[in-house]
Amino acid sequence: MALIGVISDEPEIVMALDVALNGYGHTVSRLGAGDSTGWLAGTVPDLFVVDLDPDPATAMSHIRRLIEDDATALTPVLVTGTPEQAVALAGVCALGAAGYLRKPFTSVEARSATERALLTALPAL
Repeated sequence: MALIGVISDEPEIVMALDVALNGYGHTVSRLGAGDSTGWLAGTVPDLFVVDLDPDPATAMSHIRRLIEDDATALTPVLVTGTPEQAVALAGVCALGAAGYLRKPFTSVEARSATERALLTALPAL
Protein backbone atom coordinates (compact mmCIF):
# COMPACT_ATOMS: atom_id res chain seq x y z
CA MET A 1 0.00 0.00 0.00
CA ALA A 2 1.76 3.19 1.17
CA LEU A 3 5.28 4.03 2.28
CA ILE A 4 5.08 6.33 5.32
CA GLY A 5 8.16 8.38 6.22
CA VAL A 6 8.17 9.62 9.82
CA ILE A 7 10.28 12.56 10.97
CA SER A 8 10.37 12.33 14.76
CA ASP A 9 12.89 12.31 17.60
CA GLU A 10 10.58 9.97 19.54
CA PRO A 11 11.03 6.29 18.62
CA GLU A 12 7.73 5.58 20.39
CA ILE A 13 5.86 7.60 17.74
CA VAL A 14 7.40 5.56 14.94
CA MET A 15 6.64 2.32 16.79
CA ALA A 16 3.03 3.33 17.49
CA LEU A 17 2.46 4.26 13.85
CA ASP A 18 4.08 1.03 12.69
CA VAL A 19 1.82 -1.04 14.95
CA ALA A 20 -1.27 0.90 13.82
CA LEU A 21 -0.52 0.86 10.09
CA ASN A 22 1.55 -2.23 9.29
CA GLY A 23 -1.43 -4.57 9.51
CA TYR A 24 -3.12 -2.51 6.79
CA GLY A 25 -0.25 -2.99 4.36
CA HIS A 26 1.57 0.28 5.01
CA THR A 27 5.31 0.39 5.59
CA VAL A 28 6.46 2.85 8.27
CA SER A 29 10.06 4.01 8.37
CA ARG A 30 11.82 6.59 10.50
CA LEU A 31 13.35 9.33 8.43
CA GLY A 32 16.25 11.23 9.96
CA ALA A 33 15.44 14.90 10.42
CA GLY A 34 18.37 15.95 8.24
CA ASP A 35 17.23 13.64 5.44
CA SER A 36 13.72 14.97 4.93
CA THR A 37 14.31 15.71 1.26
CA GLY A 38 16.79 12.93 0.52
CA TRP A 39 14.65 9.87 1.13
CA LEU A 40 16.35 6.56 0.34
CA ALA A 41 18.22 7.57 -2.79
CA GLY A 42 15.28 9.17 -4.51
CA THR A 43 12.35 7.03 -3.35
CA VAL A 44 9.81 9.49 -1.95
CA PRO A 45 7.28 8.21 0.60
CA ASP A 46 3.57 8.36 -0.17
CA LEU A 47 3.09 10.32 3.06
CA PHE A 48 5.32 12.18 5.50
CA VAL A 49 4.42 12.28 9.19
CA VAL A 50 6.19 15.12 11.01
CA ASP A 51 6.18 15.28 14.81
CA LEU A 52 6.03 18.78 16.33
CA ASP A 53 7.92 17.57 19.43
CA PRO A 54 10.31 18.48 20.86
CA ASP A 55 10.73 21.68 18.84
CA PRO A 56 7.81 22.97 16.76
CA ALA A 57 10.03 25.52 14.97
CA THR A 58 12.34 22.77 13.67
CA ALA A 59 9.33 20.68 12.62
CA MET A 60 7.89 23.68 10.76
CA SER A 61 11.19 24.10 8.93
CA HIS A 62 11.08 20.42 7.84
CA ILE A 63 7.49 20.84 6.64
CA ARG A 64 8.40 23.99 4.72
CA ARG A 65 11.29 22.17 3.00
CA LEU A 66 9.05 19.23 2.08
CA ILE A 67 6.38 21.51 0.61
CA GLU A 68 8.87 23.68 -1.29
CA ASP A 69 11.02 20.84 -2.68
CA ASP A 70 9.97 19.79 -6.19
CA ALA A 71 10.60 16.11 -5.36
CA THR A 72 8.24 16.11 -2.36
CA ALA A 73 5.83 18.99 -3.04
CA LEU A 74 3.00 16.65 -4.09
CA THR A 75 3.50 14.34 -1.10
CA PRO A 76 1.01 14.99 1.72
CA VAL A 77 2.31 15.86 5.18
CA LEU A 78 0.50 14.70 8.31
CA VAL A 79 1.53 16.45 11.52
CA THR A 80 1.41 14.99 15.01
CA GLY A 81 1.57 16.95 18.24
CA THR A 82 -0.08 17.71 21.55
CA PRO A 83 -3.13 19.93 22.12
CA GLU A 84 -0.83 22.49 23.77
CA GLN A 85 0.80 23.08 20.37
CA ALA A 86 -2.25 24.85 18.91
CA VAL A 87 -0.24 27.88 17.75
CA ALA A 88 2.23 25.67 15.87
CA LEU A 89 -0.69 23.70 14.43
CA ALA A 90 -2.22 26.87 13.02
CA GLY A 91 1.09 27.64 11.33
CA VAL A 92 1.36 24.13 9.94
CA CYS A 93 -2.14 24.32 8.49
CA ALA A 94 -1.24 27.63 6.86
CA LEU A 95 1.76 25.91 5.24
CA GLY A 96 -0.55 23.33 3.69
CA ALA A 97 -0.30 20.24 5.87
CA ALA A 98 -2.78 17.52 4.90
CA GLY A 99 -3.91 16.85 8.45
CA TYR A 100 -3.18 16.67 12.15
CA LEU A 101 -2.93 13.67 14.47
CA ARG A 102 -3.30 14.65 18.12
CA LYS A 103 -1.05 12.91 20.63
CA PRO A 104 -1.60 10.65 22.37
CA PHE A 105 -3.41 8.81 19.59
CA THR A 106 -5.05 5.41 19.26
CA SER A 107 -4.43 2.97 16.41
CA VAL A 108 -7.85 3.81 14.99
CA GLU A 109 -7.08 7.55 15.03
CA ALA A 110 -3.70 6.94 13.37
CA ARG A 111 -5.24 4.82 10.61
CA SER A 112 -8.05 7.30 10.00
CA ALA A 113 -5.74 10.34 9.86
CA THR A 114 -3.32 8.48 7.59
CA GLU A 115 -6.03 7.39 5.15
CA ARG A 116 -7.49 10.93 5.02
CA ALA A 117 -4.03 12.42 4.39
CA LEU A 118 -3.26 9.88 1.67
CA LEU A 119 -6.48 10.87 -0.09
CA THR A 120 -5.18 14.43 -0.43
CA ALA A 121 -2.18 13.33 -2.52
CA LEU A 122 -2.11 14.96 -5.91
CA PRO A 123 -1.22 12.81 -8.90
CA ALA A 124 2.22 13.47 -10.36
CA LEU A 125 2.09 15.52 -13.54
